[in-house]
Amino acid sequence: MGGFCIEIIAKGSLNYFLIIIGNKYFYKIKKRRKLLLLLI
Repeated sequence: MGGFCIEIIAKGSLNYFLIIIGNKYFYKIKKRRKLLLLLI
């Protein structure tokens, strides 16, 4: 059970880390998506 809790915490931390990275690059990604939509 303890290992299971640690796994959940690790996944939560990873998700949080990905969200932070996502926020940093969100504007660039959004811009690229608009360009991709224009190309399609």
